[in-house]
Amino acid sequence: MSEPSETKLGSLSKLWFLLLLPGAYQLLLLCTAMFGRIGYPYDLEWMEGGLLAHAQRMADGAGIYVEPSVDFIPYLYTPLYPGIMAMFNDFFGISYAVGRGISVLATLAMCVLLVAMVKRESQRSTERLAWIGGACAVGFFAATYPWVEGWYDLVRADSLFLLMVLGGLFGLRAWARDPGQEGLAKVACASALLGMSFFAKQTGVLFVATGGVMLLALNWRRVPVFVAITGVIGLGGTWLLNKVTGGWFWVYIYETHQHHDFNMDRFYKSFGNMIWHFPAMSIVIALGISIALPTLLIRRRLPSASRALCLWFPVYLVAMLVGALGWGTQFAHFNAYMPAMLFGALCAGLAIPSSAACVQLLMARTPARSKSLAHITGSALAIALGAQLVLVAW
Repeated sequence: MSEPSETKLGSLSKLWFLLLLPGAYQLLLLCTAMFGRIGYPYDLEWMEGGLLAHAQRMADGAGIYVEPSVDFIPYLYTPLYPGIMAMFNDFFGISYAVGRGISVLATLAMCVLLVAMVKRESQRSTERLAWIGGACAVGFFAATYPWVEGWYDLVRADSLFLLMVLGGLFGLRAWARDPGQEGLAKVACASALLGMSFFAKQTGVLFVATGGVMLLALNWRRVPVFVAITGVIGLGGTWLLNKVTGGWFWVYIYETHQHHDFNMDRFYKSFGNMIWHFPAMSIVIALGISIALPTLLIRRRLPSASRALCLWFPVYLVAMLVGALGWGTQFAHFNAYMPAMLFGALCAGLAIPSSAACVQLLMARTPARSKSLAHITGSALAIALGAQLVLVAW
């Protein structure tokens, strides 16, 4: 009696690759835009040329945190991104293409990480759904590109910063419980990457705190190592840079920022902007959480994908807070929303295998039926996300 059902399920699974297409199409659009702009010989955004000047000064040993003059006043950012450009000076020179190339590579690396992060949490029965979830996550991150004014591929630190945050937090998630000295070394590397993210963009400090809370939940015994490494890098690096610049580092990256106005209306409006820019993404995340919590109460455990969703959802909330704080600040642009949209895309992708696995666990007493219903649940969420991606094709 089960053979026709299995045949039907197998036939349906052969069509699942269609659910990969909306995310893949959005990625194709993103790559077309980024590689079409990478060699443009003028500013795509008004600060690009200034950051190239920062990188050239660093390559020449002139420094950037200096007393202001008619010749040079630095931007109010930490130095990692122009410093990396300066490192390539002897090989490629300093140019728009080099600066944008760093951002493009960081963006593509984040897309790979999104797929890996969703795929890692899947169980065998939801493996195909995890691939679809990864494609949807990449699709929503790619679809955010025009909304944030094409910020992914600029001569700006945002994409490099996001890669460091995503990579550092993923490392903590993946290696927190790895045994022995090797596991400790991996956690140390992830901690160092998060600590360094502050020197790409100041808001990294909020994600460092988030990483500490995440590690506390996963393996509290390694929190002292995390605190020591991020403290030495963040606080020690700040003290050293402030020392060698005669105090100007702190003036530019902190004190001058305090003179910017903060608009509470923009702060509150930001949450609606981020939540409802892609309604299907937010609804699917809410559904994923809504299915996971009853499963935990009824079965006293959660599938791996659901545990990951419940872990990354608070990070998404922190990222929304970062976005609201950023856009509420004077002179801000929609690039402030990039962290929220990245982690929102991740949560939406995880919601697909998570919801399917929860349904399967809840109906464990009827295996054949539970498998079919799980696949239907995951496919329905994937169709909703795919339809949204099609509607926002740009």
